[in-house]
Amino acid sequence: DEIASQKIKDIPLDKAIRIGKGPNKVIEFTDPDCPFSRKASTFFKGREDVTRYVFFFPLPSHRDAEQKIRFILCSNEQEKSYQEVMEGKLDGKTVDTCGKDSVSATMREHKEIATKAGINGTPAFWVNGKSVQGANIPALEALLNQKRSKR
Repeated sequence: DEIASQKIKDIPLDKAIRIGKGPNKVIEFTDPDCPFSRKASTFFKGREDVTRYVFFFPLPSHRDAEQKIRFILCSNEQEKSYQEVMEGKLDGKTVDTCGKDSVSATMREHKEIATKAGINGTPAFWVNGKSVQGANIPALEALLNQKRSKR
């Protein structure tokens, strides 16, 4: 946990998609085709107590994930597009992407950031500096409640 927490200090949050404006800081590594990532996304949806910094880490076994990530990164409404993708609304559909070089560069950066942080599976989170691997909803809830009880 301590080693994992050290690694997040170097994560450039300005490279992430930012969702929300709450007091709890959540750094998230996700794959839009991972069922566990989707479960976690559902948990966070609509919560006003978090600011999420989302980085994409598509797993090789999820062959449509990269196109979905491109769709999100090309969107003028990335948060909305992220929600649509994570809710499965684009599953089995042809996804329009913009083909911008900046999108490919962002995808490479996200993968590099994930690799440097030691990510090898999704989802992975740091909630207020504490690591949570997988869609461990009780652990996520406990860390969010911890900060709330300190206020």
